[in-house]
Amino acid sequence: MKYVVSFLFLMSICVSYAQDLSPNEMKIDVNYYFEMLNKYHPNLYKKYTAIQFDSLRQSILLNIKDTMSCRDFNRLMLRVNAYTDGHTNVNINKITKWNVQTKFPYFQVREDSLLLNDNLIVFINDVSTKEIVQELSNMYSWEYSSLLKEKSINDDFLLFAAKFYGIKPPYIASFKNLKTGEMKKDTLKLVKQVYNNESKFNFEFFEEYSIAVLHYNTCYLGKDEEFFEHVLIEAFRKMKNDHIKYLFIDVTKNGGGSDEYQKYIFKHLNAKKVTIKIVKRINKKCVKELMEQDVKENRKYLASQGTTFMKRLKIRYFIWKLERAKKNFLKTGTGTLKISMPGNTKGFDGKVFVLQGRETFSAAISLVEYFRRQNMGLVVGEQAGEPICFSGNPREDILPYSKIKIRYSLVEEINYPKMETDENGFIIPDIPYDVYNRELGIEDYLKIIDMSNNLK
Repeated sequence: MKYVVSFLFLMSICVSYAQDLSPNEMKIDVNYYFEMLNKYHPNLYKKYTAIQFDSLRQSILLNIKDTMSCRDFNRLMLRVNAYTDGHTNVNINKITKWNVQTKFPYFQVREDSLLLNDNLIVFINDVSTKEIVQELSNMYSWEYSSLLKEKSINDDFLLFAAKFYGIKPPYIASFKNLKTGEMKKDTLKLVKQVYNNESKFNFEFFEEYSIAVLHYNTCYLGKDEEFFEHVLIEAFRKMKNDHIKYLFIDVTKNGGGSDEYQKYIFKHLNAKKVTIKIVKRINKKCVKELMEQDVKENRKYLASQGTTFMKRLKIRYFIWKLERAKKNFLKTGTGTLKISMPGNTKGFDGKVFVLQGRETFSAAISLVEYFRRQNMGLVVGEQAGEPICFSGNPREDILPYSKIKIRYSLVEEINYPKMETDENGFIIPDIPYDVYNRELGIEDYLKIIDMSNNLK
């Protein structure tokens, strides 16, 4: 019986992907997405104007003339992503059905061209790579860092090359040597796709070198919150007993979640007292709905998490502040909150480094921001995935007819005073270091420590 069920399930998936959509159904889906953006997004026109968004909408609608498969419609809708922030996007769930197990070797991307070992890849199976790169570049947020966009192009290149450009194995690449200009053809061999299946968090100790490493891989802790707090208490006790001098907090693989959990790390670190002003922005069209939803959610949180008198007191105080701010939110869509982050002189007695990379995103970037604001240590690595001022708290949704997954940001937060960043709002590492797609070892940690000793 289970084989019949499995067969029917697989058939239903195949039908879903093969389904044709009428022009009217697609137009309803297009209008639905743009209406959700207009109703819920807190700062939709941060980069592009309302006129540009309307032009984009009309351009997509004009491309809908005949019936279209869900897959092709999904491809058409992806162009909206270039206009929205990093937490607002159209998913590719109607293009891919499963995780790709292999991919091409990692390419560097320079001006819509692919580079591999000082060679320009001009064609693969006589298809221009530039055309594929341009399409992929236009389906990622303008907010993405160039490094995150490069990673995303690498992740999706083989899928799009096969689905839409007819590129099948063997993969014969036409290379142009950048130094000599010589052209040659060779076979591109696929490499195994590596997925981040690591635990949510774990510690690594190198006692003989007086080094500890916290791998903090996600800010989605959920039911593991209390366990996380317990692990940190025990780990810092061990560090004190073992006289550990150097702590590395690795968020290079952390794509975000909730910034609520970083407090458990920070309370063990020495920190400067800082007062910041948080300006929250919500779309005025949905302020009342979202505020009422927040109050309900916080009361649920009080019931489930208010396990001690102090916890209940803190949650009730937060709900009271939310209710107090409601009137101003309803009028303007903007609210201001002052937060004083306490200093600490009894934390970890050693040098602290936080490691960031192109996959560091959302709440993980907030962790790095507050780490630097409170002068807890040094930031090491490469440019993160997005700037520190971003819209977030996304809502998941599905288009009515195509069932393409979408999401859109609900809240924009900006912290003052503004921090020093590069011209695009990205945190600049104190120590630039190659951290992407590699497991750092003791040699790396020792090298970073040595580099830190040479900083002015």
